[in-house]
Amino acid sequence: MTQHEGNGVPDFYVDEMQLSMTPYTVSLSFSLSAALPGPGSVTPATPKVVLRTSLQHAKIVAMMLRQHLKEYERETGAEIRLPMEVYRDIGLGPEDW
Repeated sequence: MTQHEGNGVPDFYVDEMQLSMTPYTVSLSFSLSAALPGPGSVTPATPKVVLRTSLQHAKIVAMMLRQHLKEYERETGAEIRLPMEVYRDIGLGPEDW
């Protein structure tokens, strides 16, 4: 973790996320995977931050994030590609984008 310059806000890099929901809350747990996992071994990710918010706020954030990513792809002409293995792992496909 680093501090964001000038204002003391924590700044994290993460590359894994777990999602859980209740009727009132969405909980996102962000982690950082091991830099050098051993061959054939599974090294647990290091939890960095848990973010909890209402379902309504989570939906707004998801809509805004999708809008900004699609705008980035349109403006740069560069599609953000994902391997098919990633789609299979999360139970989605390119058509869900």
